[in-house]
Amino acid sequence: RFTQDLDDGSGVLTGWTCARCDQPKELFSLIAKNEFIEVWPRVKSYWAKIEPRSDFRAWWETIYEQLLQKYKLRQKKPRGGSPTLFSKIGRMVREARVEKGLSQSELAFRIGMKQPDISMIEKGKNNITLETLTRLCKVLEIKKIEF
Repeated sequence: RFTQDLDDGSGVLTGWTCARCDQPKELFSLIAKNEFIEVWPRVKSYWAKIEPRSDFRAWWETIYEQLLQKYKLRQKKPRGGSPTLFSKIGRMVREARVEKGLSQSELAFRIGMKQPDISMIEKGKNNITLETLTRLCKVLEIKKIEF
């Protein structure tokens, strides 16, 4: 089987193939649909790290969801990954901080936190309180949060 022979199990090969393939028929000539369904959550997670915004990834996500519906399967979530909302908030915080020219340490000082906490928030690893989110938005002058 193609993916098991060349893939280390992380889904990176499938992600590479998806990133260069714009036809489902072409991809599914290389890997079986059930294998795609199995590895897509890991591929999507990896792809989001290397390319945070991608219409192409969203297109493949739609293909994945259609396959789940067709085969009456439930969506799988990658193990050990951060919930999507935390990741989106983290990216938003990081982009605003960088745009303002602040280091993580400077931002942490301004809102009364420690630098490692800011790092974890930006990585999407912390479930922050509404109070912390409000302080971040105030210091970073974030007026609107879109999800």
